Amino acid sequence: MAISDTLYEEAETTTHTLPLISILLTWLNTMSSSPLRPIRHTSTYIALKIVTELCVQAGDISKELNLKQRQKDMEAKKGGVGPAFQKKMKEAEAKVKEVHGKKVRLEEIMKDSFDT
Repeated sequence: MAISDTLYEEAETTTHTLPLISILLTWLNTMSSSPLRPIRHTSTYIALKIVTELCVQAGDISKELNLKQRQKDMEAKKGGVGPAFQKKMKEAEAKVKEVHGKKVRLEEIMKDSFDT
């Protein structure tokens, strides 16, 4: 499953009515209770593959967040007061904030998929 920015879209940022992942998981969960066994099997299999990939992505995002946080801490340890230092610190903080936002969104999606 190729993960792009579409996964991290929220209702406010998407061009669609609802984020695609929410619609897909709702649709698959509904189909997994179908009285027809082939539909039930296929939808459960697809939902399992999606949740498995979400877990892999969560691990990757956690590693990336850890890396960005360490990079930010190293920049802070270097010290400095000039405009170049301030720019680097703002960029590092922005990267940490961006990755943290992705992690939070991914956790929400995983929670929704586990709860339904």
